Amino acid sequence: MIAEQEMAEGTASALINNFRCLMTGTPIKAPMSAGGMEHFTDTILSMKGGDALKNIVLALEGFIQYSKSQWGNEALGMQRILARLQQEEVESTLSKSMDQAVRELYGAADSQSVPDEKATEVLREIWVRGPQHAAFRRALLRRWNRACSVHGVACNDHLRASHIVAWRSDEAIRGDVNNGLLLSVPLDSLFDRGLISFSSEGEMLFSKQLAKETKTHFGLRPELRIAWSHLPGATQDQIRRNLARHRETYSALHGYL
Repeated sequence: MIAEQEMAEGTASALINNFRCLMTGTPIKAPMSAGGMEHFTDTILSMKGGDALKNIVLALEGFIQYSKSQWGNEALGMQRILARLQQEEVESTLSKSMDQAVRELYGAADSQSVPDEKATEVLREIWVRGPQHAAFRRALLRRWNRACSVHGVACNDHLRASHIVAWRSDEAIRGDVNNGLLLSVPLDSLFDRGLISFSSEGEMLFSKQLAKETKTHFGLRPELRIAWSHLPGATQDQIRRNLARHRETYSALHGYL
């Protein structure tokens, strides 16, 4: 990380310690930008979900208090982040209760074992309204510069945080930014149903079931691909692994061209 970001070792060590404080709920006492703080908090939330909020809030409250007392700085950017996180903490508690109630109703340990499709959709909607999805979406917006991963345009903010490996298929990578693409609404809908996929090189693949008229209507062309040249090779490789799982899931049904 130090080499990639061209950081001085002392700066990198301070940031690593700040990240550790957010994970453990220890008050942060080293300087950090609001943008960097949001990046760190979203990374933790996307990995750990709402259970991480308590420690994040404690660490951030400690930072704001320290900033005021030691530096005479109100840390207004941090206060805005804290206010959002405190609201998400309240909503997370409600979401957890709703999620547990649905699982208990169907005797399901996880989303994969819920037998009823409607119940699965309810669980998904609960998750989408929770802090892990919010962090997942913000991380994708940053990664793709608030533009579609394929077209490279903002689509008037009509962009969806699309899971590559389906939401219900693997809870372990549900919030992993490398299991996501930022897609326009039409592309998200087609991708979610397996009507399009992407090769290991990011080229768009089309289902044999995708009507020619549909391709024309949405402007789907063979040369379309994921615009990921700005991402490090290691990141692309992680996305490739998830794309391979997407193709594997749908290839028998769709036979990609």
